[in-house]
Amino acid sequence: MHPLIRPDLGLIFWTVLGFLILFLLLKKFAWGTILNMIKDRESKIESSLRQAEAMKEEMKQWKSDNDELMKKAKAERDALLADAKKTIDKMYEAEKEKVQQEISRERIAAKEAIEFEKKKAMVDLKNMIGQFSIDIAEKLLQQELKGDESQQQLINKMVDDLKLN
Repeated sequence: MHPLIRPDLGLIFWTVLGFLILFLLLKKFAWGTILNMIKDRESKIESSLRQAEAMKEEMKQWKSDNDELMKKAKAERDALLADAKKTIDKMYEAEKEKVQQEISRERIAAKEAIEFEKKKAMVDLKNMIGQFSIDIAEKLLQQELKGDESQQQLINKMVDDLKLN
Protein backbone atom coordinates (compact mmCIF):
# COMPACT_ATOMS: atom_id res chain seq x y z
CA MET A 1 0.00 0.00 0.00
CA HIS A 2 0.98 3.53 -0.62
CA PRO A 3 2.40 5.51 2.31
CA LEU A 4 -0.10 8.39 1.88
CA ILE A 5 -3.07 6.07 1.95
CA ARG A 6 -1.88 4.42 5.13
CA PRO A 7 0.43 6.90 6.81
CA ASP A 8 2.78 5.80 9.51
CA LEU A 9 2.98 7.32 12.94
CA GLY A 10 5.97 9.57 12.16
CA LEU A 11 4.20 11.25 9.26
CA ILE A 12 1.16 11.93 11.40
CA PHE A 13 3.38 13.30 14.21
CA TRP A 14 5.32 15.65 11.95
CA THR A 15 2.18 16.76 10.16
CA VAL A 16 0.42 17.54 13.45
CA LEU A 17 3.57 19.25 14.79
CA GLY A 18 3.86 21.37 11.61
CA PHE A 19 0.20 22.26 11.83
CA LEU A 20 0.51 23.24 15.51
CA ILE A 21 3.59 25.37 14.82
CA LEU A 22 1.84 27.01 11.87
CA PHE A 23 -1.27 27.52 14.01
CA LEU A 24 0.73 29.08 16.85
CA LEU A 25 2.63 31.34 14.46
CA LEU A 26 -0.59 32.39 12.77
CA LYS A 27 -2.23 32.93 16.14
CA LYS A 28 0.63 35.00 17.44
CA PHE A 29 1.36 37.08 14.32
CA ALA A 30 -1.56 36.92 11.91
CA TRP A 31 -4.71 35.92 13.75
CA GLY A 32 -5.03 39.18 15.75
CA THR A 33 -4.33 41.26 12.68
CA ILE A 34 -6.87 39.30 10.62
CA LEU A 35 -9.50 39.57 13.37
CA ASN A 36 -8.78 43.31 13.77
CA MET A 37 -9.10 43.77 10.01
CA ILE A 38 -12.40 41.86 10.05
CA LYS A 39 -13.65 43.97 12.99
CA ASP A 40 -12.53 47.18 11.24
CA ARG A 41 -14.24 46.09 8.07
CA GLU A 42 -17.36 45.19 10.01
CA SER A 43 -17.41 48.58 11.78
CA LYS A 44 -16.85 50.37 8.44
CA ILE A 45 -19.76 48.45 6.93
CA GLU A 46 -21.98 49.29 9.93
CA SER A 47 -20.89 52.94 9.72
CA SER A 48 -21.64 53.00 6.00
CA LEU A 49 -25.06 51.44 6.64
CA ARG A 50 -25.80 54.07 9.32
CA GLN A 51 -24.68 56.83 6.93
CA ALA A 52 -26.85 55.34 4.18
CA GLU A 53 -29.83 55.23 6.55
CA ALA A 54 -29.14 58.82 7.64
CA MET A 55 -28.91 59.89 3.98
CA LYS A 56 -32.14 58.05 3.28
CA GLU A 57 -33.87 59.95 6.11
CA GLU A 58 -32.32 63.21 4.90
CA MET A 59 -33.59 62.50 1.38
CA LYS A 60 -37.07 61.86 2.81
CA GLN A 61 -36.86 65.19 4.64
CA TRP A 62 -35.68 66.95 1.47
CA LYS A 63 -38.50 65.37 -0.49
CA SER A 64 -41.00 66.47 2.15
CA ASP A 65 -39.53 70.01 2.14
CA ASN A 66 -39.57 70.04 -1.66
CA ASP A 67 -43.21 68.92 -1.72
CA GLU A 68 -44.10 71.65 0.77
CA LEU A 69 -42.24 74.26 -1.29
CA MET A 70 -44.06 73.07 -4.41
CA LYS A 71 -47.41 73.39 -2.62
CA LYS A 72 -46.52 76.90 -1.44
CA ALA A 73 -45.33 77.89 -4.91
CA LYS A 74 -48.52 76.54 -6.45
CA ALA A 75 -50.63 78.39 -3.88
CA GLU A 76 -48.72 81.62 -4.58
CA ARG A 77 -49.12 81.10 -8.33
CA ASP A 78 -52.85 80.51 -7.91
CA ALA A 79 -53.14 83.61 -5.71
CA LEU A 80 -51.22 85.71 -8.27
CA LEU A 81 -53.43 84.42 -11.08
CA ALA A 82 -56.56 85.16 -9.06
CA ASP A 83 -55.32 88.69 -8.31
CA ALA A 84 -54.45 89.23 -11.95
CA LYS A 85 -57.91 88.02 -12.99
CA LYS A 86 -59.55 90.37 -10.45
CA THR A 87 -57.44 93.27 -11.72
CA ILE A 88 -58.31 92.46 -15.33
CA ASP A 89 -62.00 92.19 -14.43
CA LYS A 90 -61.87 95.56 -12.62
CA MET A 91 -60.10 97.16 -15.59
CA TYR A 92 -62.65 95.63 -17.97
CA GLU A 93 -65.56 96.91 -15.87
CA ALA A 94 -63.98 100.38 -15.62
CA GLU A 95 -63.46 100.55 -19.39
CA LYS A 96 -66.96 99.22 -19.98
CA GLU A 97 -68.34 101.94 -17.70
CA LYS A 98 -66.30 104.60 -19.53
CA VAL A 99 -67.55 103.37 -22.90
CA GLN A 100 -71.15 103.35 -21.65
CA GLN A 101 -70.78 106.88 -20.30
CA GLU A 102 -69.26 108.03 -23.59
CA ILE A 103 -72.10 106.39 -25.54
CA SER A 104 -74.61 108.05 -23.20
CA ARG A 105 -72.95 111.46 -23.68
CA GLU A 106 -72.91 111.02 -27.47
CA ARG A 107 -76.55 109.91 -27.41
CA ILE A 108 -77.52 113.00 -25.39
CA ALA A 109 -75.47 115.23 -27.71
CA ALA A 110 -77.12 113.61 -30.75
CA LYS A 111 -80.60 114.11 -29.24
CA GLU A 112 -79.77 117.75 -28.50
CA ALA A 113 -78.48 118.26 -32.03
CA ILE A 114 -81.59 116.63 -33.48
CA GLU A 115 -83.82 118.77 -31.25
CA PHE A 116 -81.87 121.90 -32.27
CA GLU A 117 -82.18 121.04 -35.96
CA LYS A 118 -85.86 120.27 -35.49
CA LYS A 119 -86.45 123.65 -33.81
CA LYS A 120 -84.41 125.38 -36.50
CA ALA A 121 -86.46 123.65 -39.19
CA MET A 122 -89.68 124.66 -37.42
CA VAL A 123 -88.49 128.29 -37.20
CA ASP A 124 -87.51 128.21 -40.88
CA LEU A 125 -90.87 126.67 -41.75
CA LYS A 126 -92.73 129.31 -39.72
CA ASN A 127 -90.69 132.03 -41.39
CA MET A 128 -91.48 130.59 -44.80
CA ILE A 129 -95.18 130.31 -43.92
CA GLY A 130 -95.14 133.88 -42.60
CA GLN A 131 -93.40 135.08 -45.76
CA PHE A 132 -95.92 133.20 -47.92
CA SER A 133 -98.75 134.71 -45.91
CA ILE A 134 -97.30 138.18 -46.40
CA ASP A 135 -96.83 137.51 -50.12
CA ILE A 136 -100.40 136.28 -50.43
CA ALA A 137 -101.74 139.23 -48.47
CA GLU A 138 -99.69 141.62 -50.59
CA LYS A 139 -100.99 140.10 -53.81
CA LEU A 140 -104.54 140.13 -52.47
CA LEU A 141 -104.29 143.77 -51.60
CA GLN A 142 -102.81 144.66 -54.96
CA GLN A 143 -105.66 143.13 -56.86
CA GLU A 144 -109.04 144.44 -56.91
CA LEU A 145 -111.26 141.97 -55.25
CA LYS A 146 -114.79 141.76 -56.44
CA GLY A 147 -116.61 139.38 -54.16
CA ASP A 148 -116.13 136.12 -52.41
CA GLU A 149 -115.78 134.05 -55.52
CA SER A 150 -112.89 136.06 -56.88
CA GLN A 151 -111.17 135.88 -53.49
CA GLN A 152 -111.57 132.13 -53.39
CA GLN A 153 -110.16 131.79 -56.91
CA LEU A 154 -107.20 133.97 -56.00
CA ILE A 155 -106.49 131.93 -52.85
CA ASN A 156 -106.70 128.67 -54.81
CA LYS A 157 -104.35 130.05 -57.44
CA MET A 158 -101.87 131.12 -54.75
CA VAL A 159 -101.99 127.72 -53.07
CA ASP A 160 -101.32 126.03 -56.40
CA ASP A 161 -98.37 128.39 -56.96
CA LEU A 162 -97.00 127.46 -53.56
CA LYS A 163 -97.20 123.75 -54.29
CA LEU A 164 -95.21 124.22 -57.47
CA ASN A 165 -92.41 126.11 -55.73
